[in-house]
Amino acid sequence: MSFGFAYTDGSGNVIIDQTYQNMGMRQKSTYSMSAGQVVAVTYTGNFPLIAINATGYAGVIQTDYSNYIGTTPLTVTWYIQCSVAGTVNVYFFDVPSPSTSSFGMKIFDQSGNNVFNTDNNYLRVIDVWPATFSGTSRPTVTRTGYPSGTYAVVLGWPRLLFTSFTTPITYQTDGINCTSTSVTIASNVSGTGGGSGGWSDHTGYQYSGTAINMTVNVTGY
Repeated sequence: MSFGFAYTDGSGNVIIDQTYQNMGMRQKSTYSMSAGQVVAVTYTGNFPLIAINATGYAGVIQTDYSNYIGTTPLTVTWYIQCSVAGTVNVYFFDVPSPSTSSFGMKIFDQSGNNVFNTDNNYLRVIDVWPATFSGTSRPTVTRTGYPSGTYAVVLGWPRLLFTSFTTPITYQTDGINCTSTSVTIASNVSGTGGGSGGWSDHTGYQYSGTAINMTVNVTGY
């Protein structure tokens, strides 16, 4: 870059400049949940990304949309179930909010668009990792060795498993557990759902594959 502003790290990598693009945290919800409890969490925005931090095991068992994905504003309700009692923090990342502070730092591009401001808590991805599944196999995956902090997981694809193919559907899916230095997903969130038909009437079920997940640093958020 021959002009403008650039913030670099100790290795010379550009962290923020006029081309910066990222999602910002727009909402955080905290719940103290018992084993088996389900809560409905609703967010209205543009293209929300959900990250979960849990001291027990918590996972998404259902998602409802107000209209077609890609139509904004979009209202999404996530139903989160806990298999082990604990505290569950749900973070919603979306298009960053405009700056309203009279102090701090703002960075603009050549067209005058605000591409960064210190009012936002931006999405900080520190790890991207796979979780395989095939048939009824859903291996537990742990990622460890992170610096001490607070972490949340974005599941690329919950490894859903129908354990009963009759109505009502019996399901099993991934629960998220977090410590100060690690995250784990395990297929231990289970229950009985509704449904008006057998398993073939429920879309979104994959028999095998690899889910790509992200660990997000939410320390201080």
